[in-house]
Amino acid sequence: MQPSTFKVITTAFLTCLAAVLAGCSTPYSEPTFDSRPSGQTDFAGIARLVAASPDKTLDVVLVHGMCTHAEKWAVGAITELNDVLGGKSLPPLEKETVSGTMAVLYRSPLSAPGGTVRATAVLWSPIFAPLKTQLCYDQTNKSETCIAAGLEQPAYPYKRATINRILKDTLLDDCLADAIIYQGQAKKEIIQEMQLAILAAVAPGVSSVDRLAVQKAAATQLPNLVLVTSSLGSKIAFDAIRKLIEDGDAAEKAAGLKTLDRTAQIFMQANQLPILALGDQDLKGAAAKRAGESGAAADSLDALLKLKGPRVSAKSGKPCPMVVAFNDPSDLLSYVLTPAKQSGSYSVVDVVVSNAPTYFGLLEMPDKAHGGYAGNRRVRELMANGHSSSGADTCGL
Repeated sequence: MQPSTFKVITTAFLTCLAAVLAGCSTPYSEPTFDSRPSGQTDFAGIARLVAASPDKTLDVVLVHGMCTHAEKWAVGAITELNDVLGGKSLPPLEKETVSGTMAVLYRSPLSAPGGTVRATAVLWSPIFAPLKTQLCYDQTNKSETCIAAGLEQPAYPYKRATINRILKDTLLDDCLADAIIYQGQAKKEIIQEMQLAILAAVAPGVSSVDRLAVQKAAATQLPNLVLVTSSLGSKIAFDAIRKLIEDGDAAEKAAGLKTLDRTAQIFMQANQLPILALGDQDLKGAAAKRAGESGAAADSLDALLKLKGPRVSAKSGKPCPMVVAFNDPSDLLSYVLTPAKQSGSYSVVDVVVSNAPTYFGLLEMPDKAHGGYAGNRRVRELMANGHSSSGADTCGL
């Protein structure tokens, strides 16, 4: 390349970069709040819930969303939680494959102001992996699932435009594939595996090899529980707990009810419940009952929380929202809940945030918009400290 040519290219690149930076904005760098009922946007954070929990111990269970996730996600999720709680160093993570499932748990006790957080990350990607490998042949750049299965070859033989290739490899073959699998024939089996994983997660210290011991421990736990769920993982977790209560035997039902009763707060990221609910309805919009189900629900969270009832603040005597949904409006795979048709019976706070800059009002990088909640400073601060519009602690337990 001639020096003059290099200079022209460099000048053009810098000019474009300056234009991009000048057209860069972050519409919701400071969150916007909406709620149902209107005006009730206060919610408790993890720090408050630790201090209010029996024995100053709080269980926090983290559930990832669609797309292939691995141990790196679990380490990152627990590290981020430790950071927002002000932890100095992360204790070693304990890894446990849940007996009878492909799910894997990662645990670590974290120090928090006024107590201890028992953090458990539930890795459910391995449950879906065997079916997703059927699409490995279509990927130009193979996913972690395909590589782990030894399916790096054969290479995809046809040329794709770069952006189309990225979308096909990731959005379709590795991510939306999870939603298709879950809403299909494998749903019941997936729920059964997730039930075992969730009960093991909420009953630390008990080996998952002994299923009855896990159920008994889950049914007798005292600490408050916070669920931090993302994307498709929200629906899977809510379905699993609800089905324990509705379809389980006596021991499973007791474990499910106790788990729900202990749940003091639910933080959702990249919420997909409204679009996933379409797959659980008939053409008239009614919940469609599947073969082998005792009941049907268009919105799994709505149906679950109807079994619990509202959480009431001991300080104010008023109901406090249990559900906090973080949403980036430019996240293609996320929906606010306040106006959603199916979710009318429970209190919710929608927290609207920006996970990344928007360029010229035209584009926020889709991967950042959907995957940026965990790294968003304001999201992390609100999960840790909660929100109070008046400055008073109105939603502490």
